[in-house]
Amino acid sequence: MGQLTGALNRLNDELLEKVRARQGQDSNFVQQLDRDLPVILRLARAFDLTPPDEVPPNILDLARRQLEQVAQACEQIANMPVDADNMSSLRQSVKSTLSPALNEYRQQVHPHIRPDVDAGERLSRAEEANSAASEALERAKAAEDVFQQLAESAQIRLAEIGAGYLSKYYGEQADKYRSAAKRWLVTAAASSAVAVLAAAVLFATLEIGVSTTWMVFAREVGARLFVLGLLGYAIGFSVRAYRSNTHLRVIDERKRNALDTFPLFAESATTDEQRGLLTLELVRAVFAPEDTGFLDEVSDRAVASDSTALLSLLLSRTVPQGR
Repeated sequence: MGQLTGALNRLNDELLEKVRARQGQDSNFVQQLDRDLPVILRLARAFDLTPPDEVPPNILDLARRQLEQVAQACEQIANMPVDADNMSSLRQSVKSTLSPALNEYRQQVHPHIRPDVDAGERLSRAEEANSAASEALERAKAAEDVFQQLAESAQIRLAEIGAGYLSKYYGEQADKYRSAAKRWLVTAAASSAVAVLAAAVLFATLEIGVSTTWMVFAREVGARLFVLGLLGYAIGFSVRAYRSNTHLRVIDERKRNALDTFPLFAESATTDEQRGLLTLELVRAVFAPEDTGFLDEVSDRAVASDSTALLSLLLSRTVPQGR
């Protein structure tokens, strides 16, 4: 037929987007527009494909007049600024043309649309909707891929930031243990010097004669040995403290080195399995018990923190799947 083609072309997507943009505070405006106008357009397209000899002239005039009024109202509001003073009345004008047009098309125009034409129009619109849905799905998949890449980058960045904070913490701890170890080493050296000097002085002043009894001898020697014993204990305590602090310093320096090198290896990992293995090795390097050679395996076991339980928990959470 082609009698409605001009009005149908005027009610294009660009025009309708401009109309929607003039919703303002009237939330029902866009709802009615999206509810009524698609039905009117579908019926108008199907009616426009109906042979003219099958349609009464008055019905044709009715369909053309109603569609022209809708198109005119939409163009009028679309051509006005968004903040126009009469925008509210223009929105009301659009709504007042949609309702009667929808009723006329349903009651008067629809009975004159051939069923095969109506079905074809419905199928065509369904195919368009399906195509639009497919395009939206492809865009969603592309957005998901981009989001996944951003999430992985953010995860690596957060891991690098966390590693940096831990590295700084272990570095500060290592410096603290280094200072403490130096102090205890100086204390041990000073105690040794004092012990040697005290031994020389105490035993040089020990007076033992032929008439000295064993009781006097034991008392004199015992007092001197007690003093030397205290100095020996101070030496032993200082040496043990020095070894403990040196042991902890070496461990923290190893942890700091492992955390400092983590970002370098993290950037080179390209798969989840590689990142899982990298995290696994980092956990082992940071939390696994270490032997530095400064502590005895038995006597100083309490000084070396036992991280076995924590290590087992972390390994169970970081081992890659399938391994």
